[in-house]
Amino acid sequence: MIKKPHIIFLKNLLIVFFFSAQIFSQQLTNLEKIYELIDKSGKDISLLIKERKEEFTLKLSCPIELNILEQRVRFAFSRESLNFNKDNPQSEAVLNYNVDNAGIIYKKVFKDGWFGDLLVEREAVLKGTFILESKGVFLKSDKFEYSDLDTVKLGDIARLENNSLPFTKNEIPPEPFFSGLLEPIIAVGTAVVTVILFFTVRSK
Repeated sequence: MIKKPHIIFLKNLLIVFFFSAQIFSQQLTNLEKIYELIDKSGKDISLLIKERKEEFTLKLSCPIELNILEQRVRFAFSRESLNFNKDNPQSEAVLNYNVDNAGIIYKKVFKDGWFGDLLVEREAVLKGTFILESKGVFLKSDKFEYSDLDTVKLGDIARLENNSLPFTKNEIPPEPFFSGLLEPIIAVGTAVVTVILFFTVRSK
């Protein structure tokens, strides 16, 4: 049995729509995106600490508005099998982990095709410094900066932000001027062509 071309087209269209919906429905919140960056920093710094083969004490420093991230920092190191010396907080080997900035930037708004949703480029950022010291000697001191760029639906942003955490929010750029005009123009043009074709066929 030969399938009609329009049936095949509709099936393919439904498959594309289904997978697109799945991708957007599984998107991480803004806070979860920042958590991912903390995990990356924990993984990278853990490699340096493991080379030392010493028991380090962790000292955290965050701006007040970012204090909620401290728990995630500890988790990031623990998932790398790095357990800090809790019995001796005055250990001579210390990791100073300082978060300077963390947040979300919305870079631009654009249309997903002619009749698609409005999408926004979202960038999660994490900046800070860390210092490794042992017996009063600085072993390593460096800045870290992580970022991750993805795309979210404009209509989902309210759900992805956390109103009680200002650093998960930011201003959204204005919608492109022509994107709002394009759909009505195409719709009117399509209607005009349809009417012309209708009367052309009838006249024959």
